[in-house]
Amino acid sequence: MDTSTTIEEEWTDPDGLLELLYDYRYKEAESLLKRLISEEETAHLYHRLGYVLLAQNRHDGARKQHKRAAQICPSEPDYACAVAVVDSKLLPKSRQLKRLMELGRHDTVLCSIGDFLVNLGLYREAVSVYELTPTHWERFEIYCRLCGAYIGLEMWDKADEYVELAAKIHPNCSLVSYYDFMILLGQRKFQEAWDIANELEPEADSRPIAYKLAGISYLYQRKFPQAIEKFSAAIQLLPWMSDIYYYRAACHACLKEHDLGRNDINKALKSSMDEAYVLRLKYILELRAFAYPHAARTLIELLLYRFQHTVCRYNSKLLLKKARKQGFFDRSLEPVKEDVWPPAPKGG
Repeated sequence: MDTSTTIEEEWTDPDGLLELLYDYRYKEAESLLKRLISEEETAHLYHRLGYVLLAQNRHDGARKQHKRAAQICPSEPDYACAVAVVDSKLLPKSRQLKRLMELGRHDTVLCSIGDFLVNLGLYREAVSVYELTPTHWERFEIYCRLCGAYIGLEMWDKADEYVELAAKIHPNCSLVSYYDFMILLGQRKFQEAWDIANELEPEADSRPIAYKLAGISYLYQRKFPQAIEKFSAAIQLLPWMSDIYYYRAACHACLKEHDLGRNDINKALKSSMDEAYVLRLKYILELRAFAYPHAARTLIELLLYRFQHTVCRYNSKLLLKKARKQGFFDRSLEPVKEDVWPPAPKGG
């Protein structure tokens, strides 16, 4: 029996689930979803659980949950696509975009393509993809993605307008605070950014991103021991957020704690952030430790990664151009509605 919910019902917030997700409280969200599934098995709950596990880099578990959702509701293509999306993340970066496009134009695929383009630094292309996502996708998530892409473009006004749209839906969640902080940091409004971090810190146990923001604040103020303390607290609650290891490694490097820095760099290399930043930091750390052979190997790794990254960006642009010519991103494929969204920001 098909026990899936309707499109309109799918994106409601059962028992505060979305609040947990947008505050990065994935363990609590996972427990809540498992309890809800024990009460009533629906495709959407399995689908959400899959994304919670994927956010923690637990690919096998995510695949299993998405597969269960597809079995319950075979008529919904996004559930089957989610299984293939998880599998695509395990492919070499050079093959991921082509594989995603082979899945067809579905909500899950479009968002995954946008995320892939952001990780490549193709922010303008990512914006154009995110804006195609149909209205029944959770708007808040798309607004945040668009904000992140505009931050990458250093278009602060656009980023600010989208984070304001997101704040109208979930005004008090950590994601909104995080993007507000990053926008101010990018504009070099350091004191205003510190104010956000200081305001969140008393709530850090329930909003763990506060530790990360506090750590970044101390890092920019060159208060490295305090920054390490905050990043360590963040890692305890957000162990899957690998870029925190990168920030803590930077602090260890500044304090000439080379072994600790190396350990964190190796963990940071597992993240989806641009490896060039991590390898550059590793190179600097090895030089400061007078480990010249290691520094030479790291420099070769960095140059090789830069070459592969450049080739991947070039091939991705060619693939996107070909897909546009074939109508893959044709806006006319989506029904036009009066409430079509995302609404263009002022002046956009």
